[in-house]
Amino acid sequence: MTPCSTSRRWRPLREIPGLLERCVHESQAAAVRDVADRLTACAATPGSYLWFIGD
Repeated sequence: MTPCSTSRRWRPLREIPGLLERCVHESQAAAVRDVADRLTACAATPGSYLWFIGD
């Protein structure tokens, strides 16, 4: 994915491009993209929320 398309995809989440740049492994980048997708979907759905549960 190019930086330009990444910027447009998660426009309301300004931190995502910077986090992706800091990823060392593809698995880290995949996790960041997954969280960004979930946050974007949540923000677009009135009344929705996400729970983050650590292990």
